[in-house]
Amino acid sequence: MQRHKSAMKAARAAVKRNQINSANSTRVRKAVKQVRKSIEEGNLDAAKTTLPKMVEVLDRMARRGVVHRNKAARLKSRLTRKLNSSAKSAAE
Repeated sequence: MQRHKSAMKAARAAVKRNQINSANSTRVRKAVKQVRKSIEEGNLDAAKTTLPKMVEVLDRMARRGVVHRNKAARLKSRLTRKLNSSAKSAAE
């Protein structure tokens, strides 16, 4: 148990930050999963609408430091390429 007033406040803040960070991490995972699921099911219209939302979430979380900016860029790039190749193969 903390004895100093500042340590007690820091412990409370750490709990609050942990809740916020875990909620934000969940938002990232859900957004990415939603796009992947749409692409794998072949629902390209849904994937095209969810991709910009996922990019927005990833950019915001990268700015906040929840996800590393390079990881965000990598996820955006890979899923965009996957969507474009799926759309190209569906058109043929």
